Amino acid sequence: MTEQPNVHRLEEIRERKVNAMRPRQPEPTLAARHDHTVRRFSRDFAAIEAARSVEIAEAEARLLIAQVCATFDVPVPALAFNPRRHTTTGECWAPRSQRRFDVGEAKLRAWEDARGRSWPEHGQIRLGAITTLGTLAHELGHHLTHHRERHGTVAHGKVWVGWFDQALTELIGGGR
Repeated sequence: MTEQPNVHRLEEIRERKVNAMRPRQPEPTLAARHDHTVRRFSRDFAAIEAARSVEIAEAEARLLIAQVCATFDVPVPALAFNPRRHTTTGECWAPRSQRRFDVGEAKLRAWEDARGRSWPEHGQIRLGAITTLGTLAHELGHHLTHHRERHGTVAHGKVWVGWFDQALTELIGGGR
């Protein structure tokens, strides 16, 4: 005896196909995360908004990161670039010493053993192969906060916005 197809399942599949063929509306422009804090504390929010539309490639990002780190006398983090990551997303890992403090030596070693590599000594910045100047400044703001402020400073607070501003100023050539 042959099994009868589930009519409801077929209708659901048919509806998904019809919806997939409909012309799509352009996605609304997403407001950058943490804008409320950045607007409130930034010295130059207009520059941050403008920097979000300037795309830079991996090679240029590497040079800019090294330049900013040298300017503020902090170690250059490990860098990871992924072509699948969107231009407006990034991630900044804390230095190993801070991570050990946060999760404990046992959990940190378990993470390292599971992946077969050590946690980056000076932290890590992860970006897309193409990123924006605004995303780069955002992540450098975190890196500078990790190295220049006390442990436990709020990740997206007023102090971070100050470093975000300073990193962007350095990136666009304003100096300190």
